Amino acid sequence: MTMFKDGKTRLLLSLAAAIVAMALIGCNRQSGSNSIPEGIDDPGVSPCTEIASVQKDLLIQNVARVKIGDPRSVVVAVLGNAAMTDHLAAKESDRVVGSHAYYFVKKCGNRSEIEDNDRFVRLYFHLDGRLGSIESFGVDGVVHRSDLPADSQVRK
Repeated sequence: MTMFKDGKTRLLLSLAAAIVAMALIGCNRQSGSNSIPEGIDDPGVSPCTEIASVQKDLLIQNVARVKIGDPRSVVVAVLGNAAMTDHLAAKESDRVVGSHAYYFVKKCGNRSEIEDNDRFVRLYFHLDGRLGSIESFGVDGVVHRSDLPADSQVRK
């Protein structure tokens, strides 16, 4: 099944994903010197990085295009690779029950952990690789959708 028939659409989506990745990897919005401001005890704390509003709008539009039940390959074709992923294990065992993919609009501090000030869209994938839920944490315009029972918790 080919979701995008013309190369122009694929190229635009690839470029958008690359721009989002570049914004999150190394371009932060803080300017100034390399010195640590007075009063900061932990030099390992890094500043927040936020994507441009155009990129955020594109992410919101593309999240609206994916459907619950879509395979991971279709989701990645639409949204690009996630900035961060993790596997979820059942509490009573070490058995993996699914995974999360994170698309950040704002990322603060450690690049491999969720911080309090982060803003992101989190996708849950079932073990079979199908999209199970879409959640927004501080990203206005993303509608929560899920095929999970209302009482289930996919949070870590």
